[in-house]
Amino acid sequence: MKSITLRLVFLVLSARLMVLILINFFDVPTIYTLPKPWILIVLVIYLLIIFYFDICRPLIKIERTMDNYANGAFEERIRTRRKDEVGRIATNFNKLADRVQGLIQTERRMGENLAHELRLPLARMALLTDLILKRPEESGNIELLKREIMSLSGISTSLLRLAQYERKEFAIQTEVFPVEQLIQEIVSLAHFTAVSKNCSINVEVSTGLTLMTDRSLLQIAISNLIDNAIHYTHPHTTISVTAFVDHPNHLVRILVRDHGSGVPPEFLERILLPFERVDYSRNKGTGGIGLGLSIVRSIVKCLNGTIHLQNQNPGLQVEIQLPDTVVVLPKI
Repeated sequence: MKSITLRLVFLVLSARLMVLILINFFDVPTIYTLPKPWILIVLVIYLLIIFYFDICRPLIKIERTMDNYANGAFEERIRTRRKDEVGRIATNFNKLADRVQGLIQTERRMGENLAHELRLPLARMALLTDLILKRPEESGNIELLKREIMSLSGISTSLLRLAQYERKEFAIQTEVFPVEQLIQEIVSLAHFTAVSKNCSINVEVSTGLTLMTDRSLLQIAISNLIDNAIHYTHPHTTISVTAFVDHPNHLVRILVRDHGSGVPPEFLERILLPFERVDYSRNKGTGGIGLGLSIVRSIVKCLNGTIHLQNQNPGLQVEIQLPDTVVVLPKI
């Protein structure tokens, strides 16, 4: 049954039926007014047994599983097919346990990835320091050391920025601005990097499309997407940046697509997490530290939007969807 209340009603009715059976069997019609003590004892024992196996025992099982989970047995789950209140408690606990276990695994993976990102620059810095002490006349080593220090500073800055975005430690400054102008400014800044990679950037924005949101945050998000696309697209290919209004769904959609190798399906969600990359052997020449898409996800969430990743043939397409607080201006 789907309700403990119905179970209790069933127990009362079954007890009543048992009384009738006892009356008919023992032919004691005065049971209604003056029940015999032994008959009452039988009824009470019957009800207690049913109550224990139907309610108390499942709750004890849930309590034991929760205690094991609290003591570190994160794989513990409650197996039940019940659909009543007890079953819903067990189902909700299983969902919570899955979520917590996923967060713990993500935290461990982030720690491993962070250690990987910090280990290489620190090792190179230690080597450069030894070289500077042994050969102080070679000034190039000092420049390399300075570059490694700036790299570590960039990692710490990105981590701080990501934490601020996730905790929303700032006020959203909304303004109305042309989307095409914003994207063209970002593309012009990324032009030199794209040329060095022998690729180009094509922009297609709906005419007169304007958006009301935090311009600076959206600029950071789109910049990260374009920079990520430049890193992973193949040479002599074109990166496409598209923006338009999805009127039926009341959304503004901004798409950035590269023509690289794409991402394995099992990594499409994971690469949105901090320090997650498909290939951990990548160096700074082929990829960043794995924070770009995490920052984009946090920013889009702050702007009440969503982010979606989809493999193309070839390449990867990242789409930002924002509420359609827009004004489509007529073309002049």
